[in-house]
Amino acid sequence: MGSTISLTSTINLIFGSELMDQRTGIILKNELDDFSIPGRWNDFNLSASPLNYPEKGKRPISSISPVIFDRPDGETWCSLVGSGGSRILNSIDDFNCTINCCPMRLSLLYN
Repeated sequence: MGSTISLTSTINLIFGSELMDQRTGIILKNELDDFSIPGRWNDFNLSASPLNYPEKGKRPISSISPVIFDRPDGETWCSLVGSGGSRILNSIDDFNCTINCCPMRLSLLYN
């Protein structure tokens, strides 16, 4: 069996935190905006949710989406990620629904 990688990379909003490392030229991200702040709508126009309040060691709900699908025999079938900030989870769910509702699902899964 080989290895499979699925990852999400982001700087979040356009130009991230609007800060650039002077030595490397890397734009720094502002991923903390993905957390909810009580009583405040975020930059994606989503209202605050207690489930998404920042806590030690916690990741924001919408910030990552690496997914790896395995076949029943353990072999990797597909590796994917979503993009679009708050739409990431919906993108992955739409893909999952398409595969599971497709009449040709067995040929897709086992070819």
